[in-house]
Amino acid sequence: MIEVTNAKVSIAKEKLKEARTRQKSYAGKHR
Repeated sequence: MIEVTNAKVSIAKEKLKEARTRQKSYAGKHR
């Protein structure tokens, strides 16, 4: 169970990082 939670947490972190980089590139294009 702990392993599954860890996997979910790592996936969530990856998605968060992806969203942040996407926002940065999006903002950069709009400037």
